[in-house]
Parts: sequence; structure tokens; C-alpha cells
Amino acid sequence: MCLAHNPQYHACTKHIDIQYHFVRECVERGQLVLKYCATEDMLADTLTKSLARDRHWKLLGKMGLQNCNSITKK
Repeated sequence: MCLAHNPQYHACTKHIDIQYHFVRECVERGQLVLKYCATEDMLADTLTKSLARDRHWKLLGKMGLQNCNSITKK
């Protein structure tokens, strides 16, 4: 987020991939707004990391997913 909001970082970050510079340009143009997301609320972690069971199910619940065993058959 700091890199996207602070153009002074540009001279020191030439090695940063083009996609990050693209994000910075979108923020400057007002096309994109970046918001802080706490580590506990990173929904993508469920799909990309191995997590403790409680955290895994908490994040799945935030995505609207549920355990198949908890669905009652009609």
C-alpha cells in the first residue's frame, strides 16, 4: 500500500514487477482504492495456505461456504 501511495518510492523500486507499477498508476488516477485488510481476514489464505482448523472454517464461513456434513438432506 505504501508503494502505491508514495511516488517517492518509484526511484528505489525499479526492480519491482510491472504489475505493482500498474496498481500505483491506477491509484494515482483514482481508478482503484486500496484498503488495509487484517491478516485474520485474508480470505485467500484458505485457498493458498495450510491453516489451523478453526481459522480455516472461519474464513470459509466468511466466503459463504459450509461443511457438506452440516447440510441437511431434504
